[in-house]
Amino acid sequence: MHLHTKYHNSVVVCQEDDTKYRHIKMSKFTFEYRIGKSVSLGRVKKMLRDELNLVEASTDLVEITCMDSFDWRIYASSGVIESENNNGSTLLSWRTLNSHDYLFSVETNKKIDFAWNLPDGEMKKRLSKALKVRALLPQVVLRVKRNHWVKLDREQKTVVRAVLEDIQLWDKEKDSFRKLEIRIRLIPVRGYQKAIERAGKLLRNIAIVEQTDIDIYLTALTTQNRKPGDYKPKAVIPLLPEMRTDQATKAALLAMLNMLEANESGVRNNIDSEFLHDYRIAVRKTRSAFSQIKGVFPKHVVDRYRNQFAWLGGLTSPARDMDVYLLKLESYRNMLPKKLRIHLDPLRSVIVSKRDGSYKALAKALSGKRYHRLLSDYREFLTSPVPLQTRLPNASKPVKLVANQRIWKMYRRVMKEGKGINEKSPDEDLHELRKTCKKLRYLIEFFQSLYDADQMSHLIVFLKKLQDNLGDFNDLHVQKEALEGLLVDMENFGPVSAETEQAIAELIAQLDHLQMEKRKEFAGQFSLFCKKENKRLYRQLFNMGSQNINNQIDQLEQIEN
Repeated sequence: MHLHTKYHNSVVVCQEDDTKYRHIKMSKFTFEYRIGKSVSLGRVKKMLRDELNLVEASTDLVEITCMDSFDWRIYASSGVIESENNNGSTLLSWRTLNSHDYLFSVETNKKIDFAWNLPDGEMKKRLSKALKVRALLPQVVLRVKRNHWVKLDREQKTVVRAVLEDIQLWDKEKDSFRKLEIRIRLIPVRGYQKAIERAGKLLRNIAIVEQTDIDIYLTALTTQNRKPGDYKPKAVIPLLPEMRTDQATKAALLAMLNMLEANESGVRNNIDSEFLHDYRIAVRKTRSAFSQIKGVFPKHVVDRYRNQFAWLGGLTSPARDMDVYLLKLESYRNMLPKKLRIHLDPLRSVIVSKRDGSYKALAKALSGKRYHRLLSDYREFLTSPVPLQTRLPNASKPVKLVANQRIWKMYRRVMKEGKGINEKSPDEDLHELRKTCKKLRYLIEFFQSLYDADQMSHLIVFLKKLQDNLGDFNDLHVQKEALEGLLVDMENFGPVSAETEQAIAELIAQLDHLQMEKRKEFAGQFSLFCKKENKRLYRQLFNMGSQNINNQIDQLEQIEN
């Protein structure tokens, strides 16, 4: 384990007079070894003295917190963030996974949470790009006692360096550190490559020593039964074409429930806005499934959970709205003339206040009996076996057949609604098309694993572009109305300056202009969605060519509605 106080982007070079260290470029000939857990530290030290003829030079003790976002964005880029206390401040470093190469670092006195709170520099720039709005969270905490060893030649020059690390892992349940591993790292000195290779060969021949290329961070995660990358909000739900539709739907809904519960703690504690975003996606996809996948579950079950998740979705809306406005605030400021920008500051105070209140109300609801009863009953329903015999028309059908029917029908609805929109159509028509596109997207993602991955990705790309256009159009409409409401809220807090009123009025005008631009762009985006290649692919993948099937679906919808 390489720690920043002694090493950074570097191999350590020993200065013979005081055994202090400076930094040079890391050598590819660095070797790392781990020692059997039953071996004592004293025995390892004796081995270094007797077998490798090393001399102990210095010792230090450090505590490091390895960090990443909840969805493992740093790990996905083959990195790990290390946080270490350093003389009253915090040293934050970005290290390459499975190496001791440090890429960026920054020292700060602020709380380590969001990239935008870091001092300006390369670390802030890179972390901002990787994390966006996600918070850095502690993943493992390590305490490392490090002994630095050197080997000297006849002229008392250093030819090999070794670092012996006694590594402990913080056990949250026991509220204490426990032994994790002992490691040795051989660090070459420039010009003495053969010496390091001889030392490595000697170590490999010792029974208690095993060469390793597994990062100690990954070892610590495994010890805690953690799997990096295990949370993926866009993970494809694995289904088999021949599965019964009720069984497959339960499996997919269970994946959505797991996603919801995985984000619940982050929502309760208001860690970052993406927890609520992903939580709401799970809720919306669940509601959509109960509404769109017909003839699979009894009507009373469908009605119950569709209504319950509508209630849950409503609970989350106020907090999400404030998240969006807060995230948009900087772009709002940049839309205004420079002289008006400072006058938006009172708006931020109101948004933050309403956001805090909304999250507190949501956390209270998520602690209530109704919520816990919903999740408990719902999980019991999803994990119970499907009935062997059923009168429900689609329950026992192969899931791919039903998926074809539902996706094809929703695609036809998108085409019909989209073709009916022209320059004179009311805004409500675009809002309705947006909702229909969202239903189509959810169905495609729900059943994605039943089809060719590349073909489905192709369809999603064009559907997403159309959704982005419609979503931006709708969001701008909502944001204009929200600003007017927030201005009223500001007046309730106290007098609002004429400059602030002017800034908000100018901002609403800018949003109105952007909304008109999005409306003009719609025709082009819909044309791309309707291109012949896409039509042919939808027909190839989903059209069963049976009018009877479509009539059956229409009848089911009339019964259920």
